Parts: sequence; structure tokens; C-alpha cells
Amino acid sequence: MRENLLFYGVDEAPKGEQENCEDIVKRICSANLELEDDILIERAHRIGRRNNVKPRPIVAKFNRFPQRELIRKNAFKLKGTHLSIGEQFPKEIQERRKGLYPIYKKAKEDEKRHPLLKTNFTSMESYT
Repeated sequence: MRENLLFYGVDEAPKGEQENCEDIVKRICSANLELEDDILIERAHRIGRRNNVKPRPIVAKFNRFPQRELIRKNAFKLKGTHLSIGEQFPKEIQERRKGLYPIYKKAKEDEKRHPLLKTNFTSMESYT
């Protein structure tokens, strides 16, 4: 999962039609993130079950970690669009982060300096 990124908000092709997720990710990187490098993707596909409420995220595995980091660090350019990019974490880490989010949100609302705001948002022991 170290080389994976999740692309959220990417519209899906109508049911029954094929879509090339690798090309979609490359198009986002060149058009929206303004990256001219040749992006090397090992594989890209949708995850989760199809529903009519919102599109499933695309998970993309990049051949090179520095390339993945370049894309992740340029994700701020998507602000104001319906697209976003995030890291993929193991299920255990996702659950821990979900438990920490209310603490993070409260600290941010209170505008307090909180150790959680500077961490990688994965350890709960010192904050509860």
C-alpha cells in the first residue's frame, strides 16, 4: 500500500461500459495537477461496490514512490474541484484515524495547538 493513492470524485462510466482507470489517473495528473512527467502506473482500478450516490474511488499503484509523493504533494491544486487525492492505509490504521478525527476536529475548532495536528494521525494512546 506504500505506493498507492486514492482518487476520489472521479465520475464512473455508465454501467456496462469499460473505463480505463490508468488513463483517467494520467489525465488528472497532466490536466489538473499540471505534471508533465511520464507517470508510470503499475495498476489502477475502482474499489468498493457500485452505488448511485457517489462514484467509487480509484486506487492507483505507482511504480516509483517518489512519483507517488510528487502527485500527493500537488493534490492541493485540486482544491475547489470535485476531485481529491488521498493515501491508502491498512484497515487497522483507517479505524484508528476514524477514532481520532473528532479530537482533531475539536482541536482545530478551538484553534489550539494540539499534538495531534502535527502527527501522522495514527496513534490514539497519548490523546485519549
